[in-house]
Amino acid sequence: MADNYRVACDASGRPQLVLERMHDCVEIRHVHSRDVFAVHPNEASWSAQFATLVAADTGRRLVGGGKLEKPGLAPRAFYPRVDRPGTRVGPAFEHAWGGGSYESFFFRYHAAARQATHLAALLLFHQFADVLEVVEPRHENASTYGHALRQLLILACTEVESGWQAVLRENGYKKAGSLTTKDYVKLLPLLRLNEWEVRLANHEHWPAIRPFGSWSAQLGATKSIPWYEDYNAVKHNREADLGRAKLESVVSAMAAVAIMAWAQFGEQVVAIESVPLSALFVAAARPAWNASEIYFGQAPEPTPEDPSKWHRVQLF
Repeated sequence: MADNYRVACDASGRPQLVLERMHDCVEIRHVHSRDVFAVHPNEASWSAQFATLVAADTGRRLVGGGKLEKPGLAPRAFYPRVDRPGTRVGPAFEHAWGGGSYESFFFRYHAAARQATHLAALLLFHQFADVLEVVEPRHENASTYGHALRQLLILACTEVESGWQAVLRENGYKKAGSLTTKDYVKLLPLLRLNEWEVRLANHEHWPAIRPFGSWSAQLGATKSIPWYEDYNAVKHNREADLGRAKLESVVSAMAAVAIMAWAQFGEQVVAIESVPLSALFVAAARPAWNASEIYFGQAPEPTPEDPSKWHRVQLF
């Protein structure tokens, strides 16, 4: 069925239009609305159909030209605990890809895991808010350390590890023995973790954070994420390494908690109303999924889609 679909992208690769080949026509929908705005007779090729669309609807001409791409997944296929297409375009994006069926189905499918992740993050954010009542997040306090910071760093990193393990497990990853960062780093390109950037809400003096920005198997799956290396040190040798339980590492680890929750279930899993605003992270940059990576359903239907029509595929 994927042969019946094409995605039109602008020059930067951002999806703009979805084209679905019907029996006797090609139906075209804009990703920013769920309305069908052009239906043309079937052409000999997708390229000819796309050219006809652009010529006929100059008001929606793609900036810088565009190209047609074939989706990489079949309709209604999804990777468990891997949120796509992401909220970079907004809620209307999901509506254009099946009348909201992707968004509503994905949330329902992951309801139990999403709720557990929300509660775990909520408890951590409350502890983090308590820390920020004592230590102001400013550059001069970045190296401040202590026992409360050590405990929060350990809890935050174990929550991140829990998310890593769950995504690998749900996507068919097999290994004898315990998982390590050499296994976890395989998620980096699949979740686009290094593309996430967050900021501390209401703390403009603290710089933007990319907790996974330097993560690399080549540079060392543990050493390339300093906050995680600090966690390993303070977990195993408190007396010698307590100084590594510093505010800077705790902030990065807490940012990683938020990112892992969002990357699995979407940004609404930890909503702004449910955590202390003084401790909430807000996304400043998100993964830019391309047309071959996103989930999609069929055209909007008058009744809710049957959830059984969706099927999970695995990354490994």
